Amino acid sequence: MSAVVCPELFLLIRLAGKIYKMPPLRPINSKFNLPKFLRIASNNNVLGYVLDGIEQGTTSRREEDAYLLCLKEAVNRKIAKFRNTIDCLNKVLGEDSYLVLKALREQLIPFNDLDILVKDLNQAGRLLEDSGFKVYEQEKYVKGYSKQGYLRISMYGKIAWRSKICVGERFAWMNPRRMEMFGILITVPSVETDILTLIAHSAFETFQITFNDFLCVCQLARQADWKSIKREVTRNGWYDLFIETIGVLNGLHFEIYGEPSPITEFIRYTKPVRLELPYIFPLSVIVSSLAHKRITRLLKLPFYLPSYVPVRLNLKHPILASVCIKTALLLRKCLKPYFRVST
Repeated sequence: MSAVVCPELFLLIRLAGKIYKMPPLRPINSKFNLPKFLRIASNNNVLGYVLDGIEQGTTSRREEDAYLLCLKEAVNRKIAKFRNTIDCLNKVLGEDSYLVLKALREQLIPFNDLDILVKDLNQAGRLLEDSGFKVYEQEKYVKGYSKQGYLRISMYGKIAWRSKICVGERFAWMNPRRMEMFGILITVPSVETDILTLIAHSAFETFQITFNDFLCVCQLARQADWKSIKREVTRNGWYDLFIETIGVLNGLHFEIYGEPSPITEFIRYTKPVRLELPYIFPLSVIVSSLAHKRITRLLKLPFYLPSYVPVRLNLKHPILASVCIKTALLLRKCLKPYFRVST
């Protein structure tokens, strides 16, 4: 039996049918709300893609058409920045010296910033700084850089979040691929590393699974070596959280499409979930992942909470969430010296 969803989520998932598959969903009988639709699309990192699916003139209000046009122009500006940033990185670092992370296909690139992986974080950082980029954020394995006219760059020395290494260096650099995006060639990791990066980012950084994450993992599922993926997460000590995330992905697939996801051919666990996108992990999962193997990890909980609360608020109270995010950044900076427990 097909699931029933709000008309805004219905349209979002239907538009994505062109790049994955059409769902047997039914919209509830209520008026379509364009601002709500755009907010859901933005929260799920698919705004750029869905804007292409909405033709100008289809809305009933002139101001809404003007707003859509502004959003499309903003996306086009970010595409131009993406090209400029890749061109700059190729000249400064060398096109074979870095991998572009979380860039699965043009339609699904989120454009918040550009994540790259390098082998020598300090050396690559010095080269960027010599080219006029400024450091705006720095943690153990990642540095954030910005420069006018370019996307912000999150440069990783290891695929890690909050000092937790999620993918080993040797595994991360195995079998890189070349692909074209917006008319420019980029180098990306293997399918297996792409999947692990997406899942780790959801589980350790954003505490949620967006529709973008869901589509990307499902599309890559049949190309991946899942035995090597499971060995890698076991080696890096986050197998339980990995399986929990896979269970959610499988559960969402069944809710949306009424059939098992392609991942179930390799990992059968399917967690019953409500069809809400983005899916936000319960706090109990965060606590469990911290407590796994070493109870001292729970001392890190106050460091995670400032980021987790805004994620919960963002679905229905985006303005309050924005305030909380700014507060979270300040709290994280203040708490950092007191929570140096290894993760």
